[in-house]
Amino acid sequence: MIKYAFLSVVGIANIVPKEPFIGSMIRGCLGYALRKTVCIFPNLECKKCAKTHKCAYYKFYENENELSNFRIDVSLYQKTYDFKIWLFEDGVCFIPYLIVAFEYMQEIGLGHDRRKFTFDKILLNSKVIYENMVLLSKDFSSLTFKPKFQADNVKVILKTPLRIKQDGHIAQSLDLTSFLRSLVRRVYLLKGINKKVDFTPKFSDFKPNLEFYNLQRYSNRQKKKHEIAGLIGEFKIYDLDKTSVELLELASIIGAGKSTALGLGNIQIDII
Repeated sequence: MIKYAFLSVVGIANIVPKEPFIGSMIRGCLGYALRKTVCIFPNLECKKCAKTHKCAYYKFYENENELSNFRIDVSLYQKTYDFKIWLFEDGVCFIPYLIVAFEYMQEIGLGHDRRKFTFDKILLNSKVIYENMVLLSKDFSSLTFKPKFQADNVKVILKTPLRIKQDGHIAQSLDLTSFLRSLVRRVYLLKGINKKVDFTPKFSDFKPNLEFYNLQRYSNRQKKKHEIAGLIGEFKIYDLDKTSVELLELASIIGAGKSTALGLGNIQIDII
């Protein structure tokens, strides 16, 4: 099963979100801060560096050959800039570097206008490990996914846009079978397994209440805007097989679809 951990940065003060989606802004600021934290050759191109195999910045931001083993957890229309970072498998070992990077983020500031901020606490797996600029614990333990849901009727809420690629385009409707297969493949890739997915879910009814939602984000690196449209809303599934229920529960941890490292594909699972 998947090994994971999650860091929560809470009590971010001095600034209030103006944007409907803050994931891109958080990711950009964290990238600057993380490189400042770990990079010993700041003038060298990442791909030419001999230390990429143990570099948190390269692993999270520059490695195009692997599925990202971290994701940002935010919601649409947040009232604060508080956020979570989920780490998977070998990404868990970079927790100490991320804590230092969170400190640097306050100095860098958010957005193109570099809005400075402060935060109150950092939590690891819901336990306070950093408060008032003091590290309270060096116990950076990880968790192992264990399914909890027993019911087979579930509701899935899309907290941020879900981007599923079908036939070369971002889908404007959801095919449940394809979606669940993509989750299986995502689990394989996080475990370092690259193989064909042969999985067919079983269910009696699928009731989607979804709409196609268009967002834009600005890339400081490319100096231009990008569309990050996807599906939002919710859907209900009845008499779903046990494996698929577990997949959806796991997806609430690892995310779903494309650009989860940006904060997209953040889903919530409820029992009907």
